[in-house]
Amino acid sequence: MAKAYINLTFEQEFSLVDYPATDYELRMVCSSAANSFEIPAQYITGDGAVWTVSVPADVTKDWTAGDYTATIIAKRVSDAEELPATSAALVVAALSGDQRSEARRTLDAINATLEGVAGSSVQKLSIAGRTMDRYSTDELLKLKATYQELVNREVRKVRGESPNKTIEFGFC
Repeated sequence: MAKAYINLTFEQEFSLVDYPATDYELRMVCSSAANSFEIPAQYITGDGAVWTVSVPADVTKDWTAGDYTATIIAKRVSDAEELPATSAALVVAALSGDQRSEARRTLDAINATLEGVAGSSVQKLSIAGRTMDRYSTDELLKLKATYQELVNREVRKVRGESPNKTIEFGFC
């Protein structure tokens, strides 16, 4: 059973040996008792018998939460014949709360602060005996670089890559 979340990119990989990507294109029809939607061929790519569904968040935002039967329909590239290839269960769920990682939330806050700092030259403010210091632009830029690298590591890890940067070098 696959699970998709509203407002997040949905990615699912599956294998269909009888429907190689060289000969077929796929689309997916998801239906429940109350709703249905289609995932068109543009979001389904294949490499040999391995297929990947990748639906961006701006499309999943329109989905309705529920339990669906996802029917994959194969269309032979050489003709218009469509065949139901397979069916599977798909659960579409709504998310609650902020799904960003701590590093992403911090980076977004630093970027928002940098936008606000750009128009203000006040570094220290004192009102009614209370003092507030602001980070300097240089300090914010250093923090931004640190948190950007943390976010980049998270992204690499999600892609299945090494979370650390790979630096290639050779000897002469």
